[in-house]
Amino acid sequence: MTSYTDKGEKHAKGKFVKFHHITFWVGNAKQAASFYCDKMGFEALAYKGLETGSREVVSHVIRQDKIIFVFESPLNPGNEGEFSHMKDEMLGR
Repeated sequence: MTSYTDKGEKHAKGKFVKFHHITFWVGNAKQAASFYCDKMGFEALAYKGLETGSREVVSHVIRQDKIIFVFESPLNPGNEGEFSHMKDEMLGR
């Protein structure tokens, strides 16, 4: 049986207050955002892509009350910038 009474030692410094959003690095940002909007009641909030001048990354931002998710994916197949860690993890490197 699992017990949640012992939460471990408390840190001497630092305290988590809040966060603004969570960013998910995905293969298809539009599909991921559409799924959350269609199935879980989120609504589209913002977009960044080729039309807005972004040449490397496309971002779809969705919201439900105070919850904000950002789904980002590369626009170019050879984009090794921020997404290189995804490729390595998928290939088990």
